[in-house]
Parts: sequence; structure tokens; C-alpha cells
Amino acid sequence: MKNNIKQIGIADKKDAVIYLVRIKKIIYVKGDGNSVRFFIRDKRNPKGYYVLTASKNLGYYADTLLAHQFERTHQSYIVNRKYVAEEVEGRKLKLRIPHEHEVLVSGDNRTTFKAGYLK
Repeated sequence: MKNNIKQIGIADKKDAVIYLVRIKKIIYVKGDGNSVRFFIRDKRNPKGYYVLTASKNLGYYADTLLAHQFERTHQSYIVNRKYVAEEVEGRKLKLRIPHEHEVLVSGDNRTTFKAGYLK
């Protein structure tokens, strides 16, 4: 069954505003206790992305993201597969964006990424 949800509502912690973000633009999400940071692709931004911080935990967004092209690489990260570029130092993924980011991959998930997503 195809998932027809194209956007996700993110309540920004700082501005107390809800932003509708196209799911395919989300590069990755990093959980930090009771808040998460969304790294969102934006070609108009000099960095190539912007960050929204939401006051929900990572689990709140997990089901919606995992139903799309996202993978949970670690208890603190959910990554959009289309931005995964390569493995770095055995425990990290490098993401295909300007100012490359590195994301942790737990030992349980390392085999999955080597087999299906790393070039």
C-alpha cells in the first residue's frame, strides 16, 4: 500500500509556529531527549539546508518517516535514504549534502546499510 502523505507538520520549538514540510526535503532527524532537530534541504540557503527544532521526541515522528524512504540508523537518528552517500570510519554515514554531515549507525543497522544503501 502506497503512503500518500507528502508533508509533515513540525511545531517549531523556538517560534511556536507549525511548519508544513515536504517529507522528501527532510535530510535527517536527530533526537535529543524531548526534542528533535530536522535538517531540511533548501537550495536557496547558503548552507544547503536549514534546521527546525521541535519539542516532540523522535518516536513521535518515527512512524510517519519510516513509512517513506527513511531508516532509523541509531536510537537518535532517522535518515532519508536518498541522501546517504558512504560509510565513514565504520560507525558513521556521510550524507550527500553541502557541508557533509556524519550520522551514527548502530552495529545492528550497519549490515543493512552496507547491503542496501552504500555505494
